[in-house]
Amino acid sequence: MLNASIHHPVGFLDEGPPNWCYETRYNGWNAPPDVYISPYWKQFRAPAPYLHYLLGILYIGLMSVSLIGNGMVIYIFMVARSLRTPANMFVIALAMADLLMMAKTPVFIYNSFNLGPAFGNLGCIIYGVVGAYSGLGSAFCNAIISYDRYRVIVHPFKKYEMQIKEQARKMNVDSIRSNAAVSGSSAEIRIAKTAFCVILMFLFSWVPYISVAFIAGFSHPNLRRITPVVSMIPAMTLKASACFDPFFYAISHPRYRLELQKRLPWLCIHERPEATSGTDDSVSKTTDHA
Repeated sequence: MLNASIHHPVGFLDEGPPNWCYETRYNGWNAPPDVYISPYWKQFRAPAPYLHYLLGILYIGLMSVSLIGNGMVIYIFMVARSLRTPANMFVIALAMADLLMMAKTPVFIYNSFNLGPAFGNLGCIIYGVVGAYSGLGSAFCNAIISYDRYRVIVHPFKKYEMQIKEQARKMNVDSIRSNAAVSGSSAEIRIAKTAFCVILMFLFSWVPYISVAFIAGFSHPNLRRITPVVSMIPAMTLKASACFDPFFYAISHPRYRLELQKRLPWLCIHERPEATSGTDDSVSKTTDHA
């Protein structure tokens, strides 16, 4: 084939990782003639078949978790009118973007068990376009949701304070504020935990990608710092974020869990209705009225 007729530097087989990690053949040995492979990748030996199979199995697991989690998020938000707030629309959009990102995974799984691209140049283009736009959509929704959480943290009880003052004026008492302060402090702790988890998820998902891109952009190609195996690490972390997003942004929401318990009781969530009242409910609606 066209991609197999490449001359490699003498003695390269004596360099690099051990033979259990790579074959003696080079990248692109079985690629269709119309698929362009950068000369940079052609200087590496092809990863061992078991690494392809391992990636395929891991992607099957990621795809299954993502389809179930994001599918439940979309279903619950569509059937429960009480959850259709402006802020929650971005959670639905994030679930759709993640679902689209993982919908193209069967192509990668098939290629993994085929040990190379099986759908030619057109398949590579479609796969790349879908991945690019779904990734951008997911990043945009994550940014908006993060800004929404930021506003909740900075001004968490703007609307709630107004409700407390109005209720106290009607009751002609001042003691109601002490109970509100206790509830507010508990809600602030939960919001801080949410913000901390958002930061951790961002670092886990994007730091490997940024690191690989930085090394590839500022290191000399002859150093061969980014190997085929290393290049798959950021891909795995980004795909994993599509699995974590629905469980973190939606399923951690008390009102969402209550709706999930009502419509899918076999999940055995056992959410108490009291968890969705009072401060929690006010906090979840703060940005909708800010």
